[in-house]
Amino acid sequence: MRGHWSIENKLHWRKDACWGEDRTRSRNPNIVGALALLRNALQTIVVAHLDTYRSMPAFFEACAADTDFNLRLVRKKL
Repeated sequence: MRGHWSIENKLHWRKDACWGEDRTRSRNPNIVGALALLRNALQTIVVAHLDTYRSMPAFFEACAADTDFNLRLVRKKL
């Protein structure tokens, strides 16, 4: 039982609180699945850069301020 809650607290909380996963109103399984894949990909990118930017808001500010940084993220040429 404790193992379930540790996963819930580590993964699902962040997905819900930061990415608003529970607010998805679509009931179409294809749309819900595609959004989940996008959120997981974004989460992986953000977590990989948290040591540099220290927080998700700082990472998002860096993305908003520098379009070249966004292109390097997509191309994986950091």
